[in-house]
Amino acid sequence: MELEKLFYIRDLETDNLVTLVIESKYFKKQKTYRQVIIHVLDTVSKALLISQKNKYEIFDLIVYVDRENTSQIDIKFFKDMIMLLTDTFPNRLNKCYIVNLPVILYSVITTLSIFLYKETKDKIVLMKGVEGELSRMPIVD
Repeated sequence: MELEKLFYIRDLETDNLVTLVIESKYFKKQKTYRQVIIHVLDTVSKALLISQKNKYEIFDLIVYVDRENTSQIDIKFFKDMIMLLTDTFPNRLNKCYIVNLPVILYSVITTLSIFLYKETKDKIVLMKGVEGELSRMPIVD
């Protein structure tokens, strides 16, 4: 798995909020996710250090879902990762934008949202692409 392409800090413009990016097309199911977890925690830590220099204590996250690679998405891993990040970096996520979510994963995300803290759930914005434009999809309560 190409970790630097899977999860990275988007190029910053001066004094802007740090944005982390996940490109799901680089995700591959694994027996163990140890290296992925280490990379994610390291990248989030670096993002928060940059964020603090810019007088922020938070970051945004954009998840680009590759519809051709949905069979490789490990829902249990992502649920566990969300909980780990929530517990390790409490109140640091500003917004999480999930882009181009297929209908079946939309159902999974809305179902998994019952396991999220309300504060975390309120920060998740599901987006779908419509001819180059993005529109919001609500998470069902």
